[in-house]
Amino acid sequence: MAFAMPAATSAAVAAAPTEHTGIAGGVINAARQTGSVVGVAALGAMVTGGQFLPGFQTAVAAAAAVFAVAAILVASTLATSAARGDEAACQSP
Repeated sequence: MAFAMPAATSAAVAAAPTEHTGIAGGVINAARQTGSVVGVAALGAMVTGGQFLPGFQTAVAAAAAVFAVAAILVASTLATSAARGDEAACQSP
């Protein structure tokens, strides 16, 4: 997450109109913090839902599934942007 958030924040701020860049940065940071809290709570509930090791394995599998879905979503978004010729969306910040 430490490597992804600066890029996500930069992309959100760059995509926003100039008068809304501060709001865009605030929204992405609020979403990150909310997602972290919900993720820790959900994975923690899986770990404590019975014996430790099976719960931990379930939590790791769930986290891996979420990351895989996110990677597929990002890849498909970039492919769609590239197919449309939207070069700004495909460039790294």
